[in-house]
Amino acid sequence: MTERVYKLDYHKAKMTSAETTWFIKTDKEIRSVMWFNIHTNIINILESTYDTKKTHWIEYVKVNEPDKIKYFIRVRVSNKENIVFTYYTLEMMDKYYKANKEEIEILKKKGEVE
Repeated sequence: MTERVYKLDYHKAKMTSAETTWFIKTDKEIRSVMWFNIHTNIINILESTYDTKKTHWIEYVKVNEPDKIKYFIRVRVSNKENIVFTYYTLEMMDKYYKANKEEIEILKKKGEVE
């Protein structure tokens, strides 16, 4: 099986409540991607373009234990505070958010992916 490395998009507006963030659902819980990165080995954040001066950034996430993930959940809050939850199975993540070959090669050169 090939490695599952995903490119997650994040957003946090400076002037409104608009934002985009990601969560993971397992059989036991729903927590932020960052929580799973810190407290489990289910996923690892390989690289992030986060900067306090930016409103948009990307995180590359490697799934180490795919059998434990039921869904990735993308939460989008609009500037009018409408909330949309989108649930993605790993198969859907492979289709829509999988890092491309060039991105994986760059991560390999940096030593982030084997």
